Amino acid sequence: MPQRELHIIRDPEEDLILTVGDGALHIPSPHDMPVSPLHAIVTKTGLGEEIILQPETALPK
Repeated sequence: MPQRELHIIRDPEEDLILTVGDGALHIPSPHDMPVSPLHAIVTKTGLGEEIILQPETALPK
């Protein structure tokens, strides 16, 4: 299955809510979570896709 990268720019003071199909993912603001890489997978979507998120700091430059 092909994979796609998702890049989101957001206000670091705000939480992020990502909704895909009938699945939803809540990502706290960076102030509320450790700096370690965040792997968030959404599997309950209308298309059955998985979405994997990582903060940009975890991606190679």
